[in-house]
Amino acid sequence: MLRSFRSRALTLAALAFGLIWPGAPADAETYAGANAESRVVLGLAVPPEAARAWLPEGWAPLTLPRGPYGGANLIVVLLDRHLQLDATEAATAPSALRAVVFASFAVKQGEERPRLFVTRVYSTAAEFNPYGVALGAEISREMNLAAGEDGMPVRSERWRVAPAAGGTLALDLSHAVGKQVWTTGESRIHSAVDPEMSRLYRYEQVDDMAMSEAMQMPLKGAVALDWALPEFEAVFDGTETLKTIVSRPHYLVRIYLP
Repeated sequence: MLRSFRSRALTLAALAFGLIWPGAPADAETYAGANAESRVVLGLAVPPEAARAWLPEGWAPLTLPRGPYGGANLIVVLLDRHLQLDATEAATAPSALRAVVFASFAVKQGEERPRLFVTRVYSTAAEFNPYGVALGAEISREMNLAAGEDGMPVRSERWRVAPAAGGTLALDLSHAVGKQVWTTGESRIHSAVDPEMSRLYRYEQVDDMAMSEAMQMPLKGAVALDWALPEFEAVFDGTETLKTIVSRPHYLVRIYLP
């Protein structure tokens, strides 16, 4: 009974704080590898029709109704992968990379559950392209953790992204480190170019909620975002709003294929 309660509690915590949506159980799973990363996760509200254009036919973007990402219909993950292992648990070559992942939850008439689709990836190692949407990019990251004026830690991030296809993306973020939360969970993520293709992620992560408009948590710091991406011109048209910022200093995941 205790084990059952603990499992349900962890799942509820992950649903509240992470980005998971329970999927149907797979009949069989094949282990595909593991990653160790740190991340910054942004939740944004963008024009729905522009977000829809990136999704498979028949799927519509879902604006998350509540929770830390409430009000967002686009998730942008800036990830720094420190180690990547293949199915034999040998380090890949390269074993480290940086990437920016764009994803949206979506619904379709007749489908019981929403799906989370990866719609675009900019990566320093675009040869790793399981979702078929990766493009090469130069990506730099500077991260610092220092004591603020009140003695409490302040985390700062500086990301610069230059896709090979052109354009730029820049993030400058600093915020007071708040209460960090450890969660475990799983998520099934689909490809926007092949909606039946998916990977199952079982993860452990540490999250620091820097900002959440839905939870009335203002940013204790400063953020500057600059989008100049030609293919996202309709998405980032100047009306987009930032709903959520999460610092994720630790993210460990094991990946399975259905």
